[in-house]
Amino acid sequence: MVAQGRTDETCLYGKAAALRRVPLFAGLDDEAIAGVAVVSHVRVHARGIWRVEAREARERLFVVARGGARLHRLTWSGAEATLALKHDGGVLDLHECDRAGNPKNDVEILADGTVIYGIPYAYLVDIGFAQPRFLLRMTEALAAQLTEYQDIIVDLMTRRVEVRVAHGLARLAGPRDTVELTRCQLATVVAASREEVGRALKKLRAAGLIAYRDNERAIRLLDKGALAAWEENALS
Repeated sequence: MVAQGRTDETCLYGKAAALRRVPLFAGLDDEAIAGVAVVSHVRVHARGIWRVEAREARERLFVVARGGARLHRLTWSGAEATLALKHDGGVLDLHECDRAGNPKNDVEILADGTVIYGIPYAYLVDIGFAQPRFLLRMTEALAAQLTEYQDIIVDLMTRRVEVRVAHGLARLAGPRDTVELTRCQLATVVAASREEVGRALKKLRAAGLIAYRDNERAIRLLDKGALAAWEENALS
């Protein structure tokens, strides 16, 4: 059953409407959007781990049309590292594979009824040749991703834990105002211990930037802009 006032993201019209909400596809004309909707493979997931097949990971770009997903992988030390949280309109790029051809990243589905589209990369390339603006948008999206990676590296190398946590929460939230991660998962994002993350969260809560209950995963961001701009001396 579809919630009142919401389009069914599994039908063709609903797929086109959902794709319109994805920034990468926002500039496409109606014909191109309809074409992407036709070739998009729909999966409706229950909460849990989604094991993506190697071939599908290499050949398709994935879009979260409804619900949420957490992208993560195991580090060289065997720890689980959270890479991204994606919700409505979020893009999951899973094409990175190991030497055996298996996807390096796992996907945790965060809510029952999560809808994910798989869009063939080959079709997106065809659209790019037909609509150069789409190629430009893809290039801009890649540039923004690289800038984000650079910011993350600078944070990890030069910032205190409190600043890394503030910036990490703002980044992971995306357009939403809530981040749902365990303290251990958040610790892997900012390269800190669970105890250090706990102390940083308490300081940010005392500063009025976030709200949470000690025994719950959800962290509510009260001022996402201030978190993203948080500096070294802000909590001193």
